[in-house]
Amino acid sequence: MPGSTISCGIFNPLAASRWSLPGRNSDPKFTFWLGVFVTIAVAVGNGSVHLTDMVPVEWVKPITAWNSFLGFVGTALMTALTGMSSAKSGPLTGGK
Repeated sequence: MPGSTISCGIFNPLAASRWSLPGRNSDPKFTFWLGVFVTIAVAVGNGSVHLTDMVPVEWVKPITAWNSFLGFVGTALMTALTGMSSAKSGPLTGGK
């Protein structure tokens, strides 16, 4: 429709007060289990966990690659959740 817009707090600064960040007051259990998953994914992805005789040989490379990728994404997500859920800015931001 001409003249109508879709607003979301991310794109519309005027609507930002109606939009809350998903990381604010995030559930610590979610972060804990995400951390366990990321630790396992990183261990499989970097070769610390050997998949020989656990899965067929032709599956080892794709499983290792996907776990490496999921470990990267999970680490980035955990960092973002930690940053968004903090109550105030840290010492490196220069804020008071």
